[in-house]
Amino acid sequence: MSEQLGLGSQDCLDTLESRTGCGAEAFVLTEPSRERLLVCRQPLVRRSTDSGKAPTCGEMAEVVRDCPDLIAFLRGSAP
Repeated sequence: MSEQLGLGSQDCLDTLESRTGCGAEAFVLTEPSRERLLVCRQPLVRRSTDSGKAPTCGEMAEVVRDCPDLIAFLRGSAP
């Protein structure tokens, strides 16, 4: 990736909201679905839900491998 998001900072949230449109009041999660999002985030919160703890490289690789639709969404691309 060309951009590294700051862990535990507002920068990460602002960047993701900007890319995905999640910050808009009228935002509705359609694709990927809420259920898909919850399944895909499991490897990222398996060890901890503390936003200050980064997932391992293996956990990130699992999400990238198993959830390309979520990765595209987070990058701001159409799913």
